[in-house]
This record gives sequence, structure tokens and C-alpha cells, in this order.
Amino acid sequence: IADLSSRFVNLAPDELDREIEDGLRRVCEPLGIDLAVLWQWSDAPSVIVLTHAWCAIEGIRPSEPMRQDQYPWAVSQLLAGSPIIFSSPADLPAEAAVDRETCAQFGIKSALGLPLCVGGEPPMGALGLNALREAREWPDRLVARLKLVAQVFSNALARRRHDLSLRQSEERL
Repeated sequence: IADLSSRFVNLAPDELDREIEDGLRRVCEPLGIDLAVLWQWSDAPSVIVLTHAWCAIEGIRPSEPMRQDQYPWAVSQLLAGSPIIFSSPADLPAEAAVDRETCAQFGIKSALGLPLCVGGEPPMGALGLNALREAREWPDRLVARLKLVAQVFSNALARRRHDLSLRQSEERL
């Protein structure tokens, strides 16, 4: 985590996307995670845009925005700042029936969804980590470490947003 975090110190905003995708790979490969996707909320609150992804399975890379109606329960949990953790879609609560169907459609066998938050701000998005080949467990220690990874990405994205906002403000002045 220290190595990952150090890669974002003094990183130019135009290098951030490449470094996040490389970071996803560096975290997922040794852990056997098949798919990592970083989603960010768009201006339309019901649309979540895929901004970064890494997949261990060649030829698979989600490209479409995620809609809240595909994962209504999960999105409501993430917007509330709560993680989503399941080893099997069958573990999801009854109110997540639509989410369970969407998981089956996309071949998601296990998932961990972590809100991307900075300070007391509402989540700006989510980091989704998925098992596609076989179901897996998400032990508490692993979840705690992956929350730190999500925080590293959140802080880097927030810093870029701040830098871009500052540049725009300077240009107006």
C-alpha cells in the first residue's frame, strides 16, 4: 500500500489514469481478483461512468456506464458510504433481487464494492473488485487493506479534481 500510495505523490494530472489502471493490476494480480473497475458518478445521478478498469481475462473490459437501475440496492449502499461484500450473489439480501440478476447476467460470482470518499464528502464513485471465474471469500483483513487502496485512489482523484478546478479558476482570472 505504501508503494502504491507513493506512486501518486506529485503525479501530474495527465498521468493519473495510467497510474490508476496500473495500480489496479498491481493489486489484483497477486490476489487473484479477475476484474477491477473504478466507477465515478456522472452529472446524471442515475449514471455511473467507468473511468478505469483492469481484467485478468483477456478481451473482457466493461465499456458501458453502469445504471442505477441495474444495481439499485448496491448503488444505494455505496451512496450511503457502505461497502458491498458478497461471496455469492445468493448472499445478497432479498431487496437486492435486481442486483442478483445483473450479477448473473455479467458472470459476477463474488464482489467487493468500496465507496470512493474523501473526508466527509459524499462518495464520488466506487471501486468494484469482482471474481468472474470462481467464487471467493473476502476476509476482513483483506477488505481492510483494499479499503486503504480505495482511499489512495479517492485521494488521487480528488487532488486531480482540485488541480483542474484551480487551473480553470486561474484561467478565468
